[in-house]
Parts: sequence; C-alpha cells; structure tokens
Amino acid sequence: MLYGELSHLGAIPAIELKMFALDKRYQRKGVAPTLLKAILEVIEYYSSEHVGAKIILLYSVPVKAVMMLYENNGFRYAKGEYATYVSPFNEGCVPMYKLL
Repeated sequence: MLYGELSHLGAIPAIELKMFALDKRYQRKGVAPTLLKAILEVIEYYSSEHVGAKIILLYSVPVKAVMMLYENNGFRYAKGEYATYVSPFNEGCVPMYKLL
C-alpha cells in the first residue's frame, strides 16, 4: 500500500520537493512560511496545468519546528513505500506528502 487513501491508484505521479533550506541568517525570521507557500503555489499551478502530479513528497529534517511548518501547510506523514526509501540525502529524515 502506498498512502492508504491513494492506494487504489497504484503508481501515483508525484513531485518531490528537495533541498528546501534557508541560510542561517534568515532562519526564525518568518521567511520559511512565506517562501514555502510561494513554492507550493507554483508547484500546484504547474502540476494542474502541465504536469498532472497528484502529490508532493518531501523528506523533512527531524526538527519539530520544521515538521510543524510542513504540517501547517497540509503535509502528512508518509507510510509505505516512500517511508522506506533510503538514500544518503534523506537518511534520518521524516517522509511527508501533500495531496494536490
């Protein structure tokens, strides 16, 4: 099963948000929520108009404030196949997804 609520679809077209990070000078200044919302708007537009993806995937660092940022923007914790995908770039990270 992939995501429970989407498991009936089989393979799911997705967009992966990678390397979303802020320079330390801009952290904890309210930049991340604004920037993430702008990025999600662009992804949602291009997905609906050109790509046809059904979800956005990401691997969050296991920091409560960062994971809450994603949760507050509609992301949920992933289970199944993507929760077990391991690479040197997402080791120790928390897989999350957002339905489009």
